[in-house]
Amino acid sequence: MKQYPSSAVLVLLLLLLGAVPTVLLAASAQRSSEGTVSEPALGQERITLKTSNAPSVALTVEVVDMAIRPEGMLRKTLPENGGLLWLYPQVTDQSLEAKHFPSPMSVAFFDRNGVILQMLDIDPCDIRCPSYFPKVAYRGRLEVAKGWFARQGIEVGSQIEATSIQIMGSGQN
Repeated sequence: MKQYPSSAVLVLLLLLLGAVPTVLLAASAQRSSEGTVSEPALGQERITLKTSNAPSVALTVEVVDMAIRPEGMLRKTLPENGGLLWLYPQVTDQSLEAKHFPSPMSVAFFDRNGVILQMLDIDPCDIRCPSYFPKVAYRGRLEVAKGWFARQGIEVGSQIEATSIQIMGSGQN
């Protein structure tokens, strides 16, 4: 049996492992285009918000995993019935700076189980921008067009149900 240098085997293994996600993504795109899979596009998820005093509301969001993707990658606008779901690798109390928000938004901060702990409205700013402090430790945040939560009856204590939050909640922190 021929012996290969360990670095060559490692490079080959890394190349193969790098190809696996590409193949899986291509297969997923192929199935979606054939109409046999009804899953949302990569990076998007359909979530449900539940509250005790209003009907459940569905929302399509772009999921941003802060362990993988930097916060600088933002959409310039949010659709009226869409949003951004930010997931953090651990509990944080990080403040938000208004200069990072391109349009007025409402933000809900939630725990690892998707329970909304605090909500803030944030207006965009260019010069001498304020920072917004949620005053809670949170695992994620949901950003929507300003006023959307109020129009839907969503408030502190409401529940966000999402596959990505269930996965996050099963981990630690």
